[in-house]
Amino acid sequence: FTVLTNRNNVATIALYTNNIIHTGYQMSTSVGGAMHKEDIRAGIRKSFGTLEKAAAEYGVCCQFVTSVMKGEKRSARVERAIAETLGRPVEEVFPDRYPQEER
Repeated sequence: FTVLTNRNNVATIALYTNNIIHTGYQMSTSVGGAMHKEDIRAGIRKSFGTLEKAAAEYGVCCQFVTSVMKGEKRSARVERAIAETLGRPVEEVFPDRYPQEER
């Protein structure tokens, strides 16, 4: 698959099979290609209902989860927990912090 980004930093995930492009889920991205913090927030809320409940599950305060989402603070444990909650690899949620290896 490939992630295509337009001028407004909206990414479309495209899957190429037999020279056919299948586009699907659109997500906003922030500068650097990371998922937009509001998409992360929405995914957490879908899973837990509130950021407070997610933070309690992660064993940290809500403000710390927000700071990690914004990139103001780093925590490998919380970043992995957020990615797991979203059902995505941590490299996809926070690519600026976890660059994918070149293949």
